Amino acid sequence: MASDAQRCGPRVKPVRESCVPVEDVDVITETLLRARPVVLRGYASGWKARKWGLEQVAAGSPDAHVELQVSRVGQTQFHGFGGTLQREPLPRLPEAAAEAIQENRSLYLVQCPLWARGECPARHLMNDVVLGPFAGVLSRRLESVNLWMSLGETHSNLHYDSKHGLLVLLRGRKLVELFPPAAARTVGAYPVHDPLRSHHSRAPHCCLAARFEGSFCDCESHADSTLRAARGFQADLQEGDALMIPEGWWHHVKTLGRANSEHTNQSHGQLALAVNIWWRGYPREPKAARPYVLRRLLGEMLARRTASHFLRQKLRKPGKGAKVSKSGTSCLKSRRPQSTGKVSILEELSSAAQSEPPHREWLLALRAFGPVLPHCLAVAAASEDVQQQEAVHQLLDGLSPAQAAALLASLDAAALDMGEAAAALRLLWRHYPQRAIVAKWDEHLRSTLEDILSRVLSTT
Repeated sequence: MASDAQRCGPRVKPVRESCVPVEDVDVITETLLRARPVVLRGYASGWKARKWGLEQVAAGSPDAHVELQVSRVGQTQFHGFGGTLQREPLPRLPEAAAEAIQENRSLYLVQCPLWARGECPARHLMNDVVLGPFAGVLSRRLESVNLWMSLGETHSNLHYDSKHGLLVLLRGRKLVELFPPAAARTVGAYPVHDPLRSHHSRAPHCCLAARFEGSFCDCESHADSTLRAARGFQADLQEGDALMIPEGWWHHVKTLGRANSEHTNQSHGQLALAVNIWWRGYPREPKAARPYVLRRLLGEMLARRTASHFLRQKLRKPGKGAKVSKSGTSCLKSRRPQSTGKVSILEELSSAAQSEPPHREWLLALRAFGPVLPHCLAVAAASEDVQQQEAVHQLLDGLSPAQAAALLASLDAAALDMGEAAAALRLLWRHYPQRAIVAKWDEHLRSTLEDILSRVLSTT
């Protein structure tokens, strides 16, 4: 017999709408504290950017270039990946749009910066964007302001972003569905050890599109079978509306363009325009964000770009004089600490982890060394000195799941003093990726991480 979810369709709720004036900065900060999405109706109703068209977008520097994704011939609907990536001069944008319409293609301008710390092809449009509260209290955390443009219907894949975002619709219509960070299991997320796709879901577009219609897809995808159990939040954005998407929230967006009735130039086609504002997170992430924060940390632990270097430089056999225990971990009891003090601190922590009662002594040691521990671990793990490397191995190899969880909590607490959540953890794991060392470490390390992840997910 079919389940209730299969009979009734997807479980969805509307995204909460704000009834507070959108210029009030408390709307932004209150949403961040709750780590919940919110729709701001009419947020951009007075923006000059509402009048943008292809000509205004293309009126920038002739030396500016943008990247366009163009669908296959005859494909007027663009779904996530695929198609052809073209790099074109910005002034040629109307011509490229006309060619796409003539060839029955869909065209997608992805994340073209209006303001950022790097290259900004569309900087000339920034004066028409009203930053509002982002010009004041949030300005120091502002990451970038970007333009998104599409011709024809587009539908993004299901993914999450690593920054808080405010999506502002200027032209067209957008249907958005969001899932909380704890839904990673049900949305078919790619493994965290896949750095190219760990922010994305396996869910097929046909299954995502069906959810907007209140039904399920008939395909037999395994990702769809798990997605059916997910509880989503949907929003229908009209021109001038905005949607705040906290970092780590899974979402997919279906975009429908609007023809320009004020002009006879058919090269505009079904045009959609939007601006998104991205800014960095805050030191004290709310409870609902913990699964995302942990997933982000694990992803950086598994960073592919440093794994090969780590294998070449770090995974060397223990140096002479080091004793090897039966479990294969290196012991440094016969060595004297170096003048840096890094090894000395790590050895004292290792001793505390093995003391009786172990957990009590471990917590006391973490409390004593907490302020200096993140820097100590990061420097020792990245060091070329064999003694420091082995000291890190000795410490981490001998931890129980409970001790490992306490270590993560201690590092995260110390990171609060550095001005950004888990900054110290990211510093450590960037130099010491777990993917490269699981082969050398005991299997309990992998189990420890999985256990921590499952407990965090179950408590949110």
